[in-house]
Amino acid sequence: MTRILLLTFPDFGANLINAAAHVLARSLDDIGLVQILPSDKTEDIYEQLIAKINKQKNTNGALILCDIYGATHCNIACQIIEQGKIEMVSGLNLPMLIRTINYINEPVTRLSKIAAKGGIESIKIVNSKNQCDCPK
Repeated sequence: MTRILLLTFPDFGANLINAAAHVLARSLDDIGLVQILPSDKTEDIYEQLIAKINKQKNTNGALILCDIYGATHCNIACQIIEQGKIEMVSGLNLPMLIRTINYINEPVTRLSKIAAKGGIESIKIVNSKNQCDCPK
């Protein structure tokens, strides 16, 4: 199992975990969460990340799902990236999280690609009823 860790601004990550738990109809206590407060210092964020990743030993690595690429906390996470062991995907959204959870047993390198694809494929521009392929 790959360790999943959300790295987000306050409330966003917790709300995504709650929404995913609702959709999947199960508890998601195994998903790690680091919520960044405006008062958090860089070294504190770094320590929180390391502690959450080390909390659960696993053989498939750890995947950090981050809200905004280029934000301070995302830049801090970049310091601990290690290909095949700790990877990160930014642009976190609910479909990305659900897809990641559904494939949690994949190795981190494969799971990072699955997560990104899940997030990207969920983005649609719909400006006509004819474009909707949702069941009627």
